[in-house]
Amino acid sequence: RVVGPDHGGRRVRGCGRKLHVQRNRHLPERRFPRRHRRPHRARGLPRMTTLALSAAARAAALVSARPAVLQALIDLADAGSGPAQLEIYGTTRPATSGDVPGGAALATLVLTKPCGTVELTGILLTQESVIGDLIAVNGAAVWGRLATSEGDPIADGDVTDMAGDGPFKLDGADGVNLYAGGRAILGATALS
Repeated sequence: RVVGPDHGGRRVRGCGRKLHVQRNRHLPERRFPRRHRRPHRARGLPRMTTLALSAAARAAALVSARPAVLQALIDLADAGSGPAQLEIYGTTRPATSGDVPGGAALATLVLTKPCGTVELTGILLTQESVIGDLIAVNGAAVWGRLATSEGDPIADGDVTDMAGDGPFKLDGADGVNLYAGGRAILGATALS
């Protein structure tokens, strides 16, 4: 029993529950232009999903994608209506980034818009005020949170003095100790 013609010049024949497709020799074969073919099939190349990358190839892919990822982080931090901010805390850092800080911020540093630039070492954050931002509460800085102007958390990290290896560095005479009424100055901070 013949059911009817198909789009590709074939006829479909029904046999119980199975359908058998037979090529009709009387109809011309339909060819798709090269631009409509899938590139990996048209050129005989393997599909990317079937490739197993070596460790060196994976590392090279990560290095080449790193600047785009860092720029996306800057764009996310600047997504608010105002400039991004770095909140400095003296409490214990939350286990999960974005959790409640557990206390008031010692100082809130307002960053430029855009909040930084992508450098070879990572994101170089820049503070809006060259004289620093006002310190609200006395305490030793333990950790900081990069957030949008609306306070949406982007990233958390340790705060150290200029000699430390934390992602957020404070530039001052007394290391990470902050005194109310003073000014907090962001050092050369490079997030990587």
